Amino acid sequence: MSTATHSLSRHGSALLVLLTCVSCVDTASKSNDDTQSAAGESGAGTAGAGAAAAGTAAGGGAAGTVATAGTGGTATAGAAAGSGGMGVVAGMSADDDAGVPTGGMMAQAGAPAAGSGEAGIGAAGAPSTAPDPSLVTGTGASCSSYGAPANGKCGGYFCGVDQATLEKAVDPTAICGGAVDLLCSNATITAVGNCARQVKSQMPLASNDVLSPMVQDCVYQDAMLKMRVTPECLACTITAAECAGDMCLAQCLAGDSAGCDSCRKTNNCDQPVFACGGIPSPL
Repeated sequence: MSTATHSLSRHGSALLVLLTCVSCVDTASKSNDDTQSAAGESGAGTAGAGAAAAGTAAGGGAAGTVATAGTGGTATAGAAAGSGGMGVVAGMSADDDAGVPTGGMMAQAGAPAAGSGEAGIGAAGAPSTAPDPSLVTGTGASCSSYGAPANGKCGGYFCGVDQATLEKAVDPTAICGGAVDLLCSNATITAVGNCARQVKSQMPLASNDVLSPMVQDCVYQDAMLKMRVTPECLACTITAAECAGDMCLAQCLAGDSAGCDSCRKTNNCDQPVFACGGIPSPL
């Protein structure tokens, strides 16, 4: 009986040890599985977040980026275009067990977006109306170079149109296109004519290279003209005055007249002014 009891006790101890070891193995296996799963989720999330592409918005909007990382590792990045652009959605999926990226990229067409520059929204540009020079062409055939505005119409060679029509015909980006009201009032041509006669009468034998900067200085005594008329634009009109001084001195030195205008047109003094300044010719 003592021997049997001792044997049973010994076998019981062995069984207890064996059960304890099995429990240890299960616990270790479960712990290892949990660790791998956590690592897989973390790796997947990192891979998903790392693969997110920033969205870009065209047309003045700011790019909107949304990245979501977590289990499964999927991340997306949004993009919006101002006018018929393409939105791109990029994402990488990762295996939950190993944390290894396994997915590819996906692109889809983005719908045109219009807005006020908020995040992820592009601003659609409004179409601009191109200038129409034909509105002015030929309207100055009966006009004089020195006429003042009258009856709601412009002065000078633009006497056949009003300022609103002239604005539609002139390219605002042209050398002389930035001050349509001055074109309509004929202020620049009048000032150049007066200054050119004054300078020429004082130095009748001086070359145009000497006279030209003097005429410019004279015109720029008017603060408004100096502020609004660029030297490049003013040079176009001064060149016409030089032509008149060279070719029509007798007709033009005394002052504006029909005879002066006729001589200027015959010698092609006025026509190049319009091409030089990038404005439509009414002649």
